[in-house]
Amino acid sequence: MSDNIKIDLITSDENFFQLCKSIVADLKFEISKVSVEMVSSQLLIIDGLNMSVAQITSIFENSKLIKKDVILISNLDLKKFPQEITHYYFYLLGYNKDLFSTDLKALLTSLSPYAEFSFENYLGDDTYIQKLSFNEYNQKQQCFVALERSFSKVRGFPEMFAHASEILSEAIMNAFFDAPVDKKSGKKLHYQYLRRSNPKLEDNLLCEVKIGVNKKYLAISITDPYGSLNLNQVREKFKSTNELNINIVGEGAGLGLFSMLNSATQLIFKVNPGVKTEVIALMCITRRQQVYDTLNKSIYFFNEGESHVKVA
Repeated sequence: MSDNIKIDLITSDENFFQLCKSIVADLKFEISKVSVEMVSSQLLIIDGLNMSVAQITSIFENSKLIKKDVILISNLDLKKFPQEITHYYFYLLGYNKDLFSTDLKALLTSLSPYAEFSFENYLGDDTYIQKLSFNEYNQKQQCFVALERSFSKVRGFPEMFAHASEILSEAIMNAFFDAPVDKKSGKKLHYQYLRRSNPKLEDNLLCEVKIGVNKKYLAISITDPYGSLNLNQVREKFKSTNELNINIVGEGAGLGLFSMLNSATQLIFKVNPGVKTEVIALMCITRRQQVYDTLNKSIYFFNEGESHVKVA
């Protein structure tokens, strides 16, 4: 008997079915194309790309879906749907041709009890990865040298290097100024430091940085050894970002770190409370600035011990 997790897919597009089948192949998922009446699996994907609001709403009126985990693939604004739909326990995932595979894979990975969501398996085997660690803020320059080395490996557009530098700078700053807390009291340790100062992480704790690049993507991962970030903090920091074209997926993580999201296409937050926080930023470096600015942007928030947050 197979241990694979069953997924039902509602779609009229055979090519879309084959695409989803290839995406889930290495995640221990088994996907079947079904009609609404034949839905039987706990996890359901609805291809809403060629559906109207009314058509999607009619699917959700089926009582079989009430206790299902549903991933709705659609670029429609959630606000256009009847309020009753937002009471369902589902994920809204926007479709972008360049990023859909990584988007869906990341979301399914967060739902799978088998797959380990990581920087390495997110990018694939053909990725050149550099790893660095340090505990003084002023040692960050080595990371920018590594970033430049990564860009020399691919044919990315020069403006993407500026975006990547902005992401790296902001993420390292967060790791040294915002993340450090006293693990007993929860009090911030470096809150009073000026940005031009050189804070050090306590004891032998390290900030870990990974930079990965392949023919299409550049990814930056920064891990702090505190795990002090939580979902409410992320939401509170960025209430005024309605002008951004963002899909809230995964754990419904709010709107991310604003300046990083302006530069990245995807942000992933992995939090092990009280232990560590990893922030992963993904960029499509083969697109010119004019096209890059129009890409849908996605955020994931994975909190260890929790796997579902209702989309509201």
